[in-house]
Amino acid sequence: MRAMLRSLAVCALFAALACSKRSPAPATGSHAESPQHPCTWFTAAEIAARVGANVSDGQVDGPLGTSCQWKGADGVSVQLQIVRDASFWSLPAAAPGYAALPGIGKAAYAVDQDGGVKASALLEQGFVTVIVAGVADARAAAQRLLVDAVPRVR
Repeated sequence: MRAMLRSLAVCALFAALACSKRSPAPATGSHAESPQHPCTWFTAAEIAARVGANVSDGQVDGPLGTSCQWKGADGVSVQLQIVRDASFWSLPAAAPGYAALPGIGKAAYAVDQDGGVKASALLEQGFVTVIVAGVADARAAAQRLLVDAVPRVR
């Protein structure tokens, strides 16, 4: 019994050491510096021009820091996410406000979501999703931003 407990303690020690050697995740609230991260694709002024509302600088957001979010006054929010695994992409054809967006990537759609619009495009090795809320024509803004984001995926 003592030998088993000692083995477990040694395993726990090695696991703790291995975890402490990992690189920290990017800090939320700061720009990612990689040209592969959506926060580097657009400035606040470029997002504002596409959605028709002023927004703050983009901040790293989302699961594992894979997205960027720009916020403005009165509930304006823009989020851009890149997922580098196409197997997670799905087509929500039965969702409210669903519309196919032909000519963007391999397949694309827009749906109503939480007072705004979500638009997503399937690419060869992943997909890009844009969520725009709090602007006059969120659907057109989301589609414009999606079209402009797809060629920036590296």
